[in-house]
Amino acid sequence: MQFNNQIEQLLLNLPGYVFWKNKDFIFLGSNHTFANALKFKHGLDIAGLTDHTLPCELSNSADHFISQDEQAMGGTKVVTLNIHTYADDKRRILLTEKSRLYDQNKTMIGTIGNSIELNSGLVFNIANLLCKVDDKLFSIASTCGSYLVSQETYHHTLSARESQCLFYLIRGKTAKEIAAYLQLSQKTIETYIHRIKIKLACQTKSQLIEKAINDRYVTIIPSGLLS
Repeated sequence: MQFNNQIEQLLLNLPGYVFWKNKDFIFLGSNHTFANALKFKHGLDIAGLTDHTLPCELSNSADHFISQDEQAMGGTKVVTLNIHTYADDKRRILLTEKSRLYDQNKTMIGTIGNSIELNSGLVFNIANLLCKVDDKLFSIASTCGSYLVSQETYHHTLSARESQCLFYLIRGKTAKEIAAYLQLSQKTIETYIHRIKIKLACQTKSQLIEKAINDRYVTIIPSGLLS
């Protein structure tokens, strides 16, 4: 699919990290910033590649990216936190939003992703926690550096606060530490932890971690943590 020259030039020169794909998850192009991170000279040099054939560790997250694209094409605004080392050997923390891509005839032709790089702030701090903990605690195949920011709870029986608590709990944080993160009392957090164990039928932290991996909780960030 070709855009007219004016639209194409606009896309190529957008700020941030921008890329667009067709319905078959094949890249049509990217802006120059994203292309340069992959060591391409021009944004159109990426055309024809897929997530599986990207020249860096992004390819490890290909299945996650394709699943996100499917959600975006279905009409869901998909927000993800992505932590990867690019072809230029720089690790980037990107907050990415994916949505439908339309052509000049208003026909949906694929997806477009727009990312901003994080260097400070609350989301950056959470990303740093993930960098420090997840590589050690979970198999690389469990997360692959791509996390879905979701308003949904981890489990249909958990409240939003319990999901936030579980996010930290499965990453080794104590009730006292979680209380500080969520700005709640330690007693309140201990109550949440007790409820979580009952609702998920887990008696120990190790059982919670095992369930988090098996049910893919480790790939989700409760959206309330980022607000």
